[in-house]
Amino acid sequence: MKCSFCGNEVEKGMKYCPLCGAEVKEETPENQTPEMENHDEPNNDYSYGQSSSDPNGGYSYGQNNSTPNSSFNYGGQSGNGYSQFNNGQPEKQISGTPYIIFSILVTLCCCLPLGIVSIVYASKINSLQNAGDYEGAKAAAKKAKIFMIVGAVGGLIASVGLFATGYISDSTTVQTVENMLDEDADTTDSRDDVTETDDKETTKEPVTANEDLGDSWKSYTVQINDAVVTFPCEVSKLEETGLTLDTDDKSEDYVINKDDYELVYFQDSNANSLMFIVSNKTDSAKTIKECKVSGIYVDEYDVEDGSLTVIFPGNIQVGMDISDVEAKWGEASDVYEGEYSDTYSWYDEDTYNYCTVSVDPETKKVTMIDLDGQDLQ
Repeated sequence: MKCSFCGNEVEKGMKYCPLCGAEVKEETPENQTPEMENHDEPNNDYSYGQSSSDPNGGYSYGQNNSTPNSSFNYGGQSGNGYSQFNNGQPEKQISGTPYIIFSILVTLCCCLPLGIVSIVYASKINSLQNAGDYEGAKAAAKKAKIFMIVGAVGGLIASVGLFATGYISDSTTVQTVENMLDEDADTTDSRDDVTETDDKETTKEPVTANEDLGDSWKSYTVQINDAVVTFPCEVSKLEETGLTLDTDDKSEDYVINKDDYELVYFQDSNANSLMFIVSNKTDSAKTIKECKVSGIYVDEYDVEDGSLTVIFPGNIQVGMDISDVEAKWGEASDVYEGEYSDTYSWYDEDTYNYCTVSVDPETKKVTMIDLDGQDLQ
């Protein structure tokens, strides 16, 4: 059986031609005219209205003539003429390729779920047409188009929403940062005010040497603020100056072995620290509280802010010129000149006690004083 429109061979039972989409109608005796049954006698007669009684001489318009390959039917049914679609016009085929391309673009750029659905329907268009199901192909094309449009519009709306949200978020972040900077500025100003106030409060009159302070370093005396202690002394005596054991460094139960010593920090109420030498000259281990303070170590960083004052015998302090120190204590027993610091040392001939002073090589100013009298215990 052949298509009456394009002549393509069509399998029996198919309603539409898979090539052109035209409707295929199988010829039966019921829809054949007498002239078509007598197709052995070819003729080119035409009839207008009813067929002439003379099969070879009449013309008809609207009624099939007897010539099977040459007859035309306008408005009526015909097995060999144009099929009756859209007032006699053949259906136009739908190409699925554009639908697939736009569906892929929607999937990649706009909305993945709706784009995938659109691709599924678009891929059915050509296969349905090839199978002769033209109505199904039109329905698939319509659904593919709907999902494409919805996906594209939805993706555009989502993009605009994300952009707006990001802009608002960025604006909020910028505003928050600006507020934080303003708060920091206010806090800094407040801190500056507090610092100035604290400086005024902590600034105190220069401390003068106490009359109980000795002249020679071998007096083993040291003045802490206004109080004078003589080494070695009990820990409780040192605490009378206002200093307490820095338990963050070593606890009160910390044990010092016999005939040994430890460097221990004590601090004032403002957490300013000084380092002392705590010695155990007994025959058994003792806690810090049970041992004696035998010396002190002070450098320029301990007293630079003026909150602590430490005066050594002869009114010697950190920051003085080394020549003033030797004028009070005499010439040093040993001098070592280093690249970054010079060391002046005084020794007690009768004991192993000593006093060491570090000096800046360029300025000749004292940067550290270490006084140790532990051999006196």
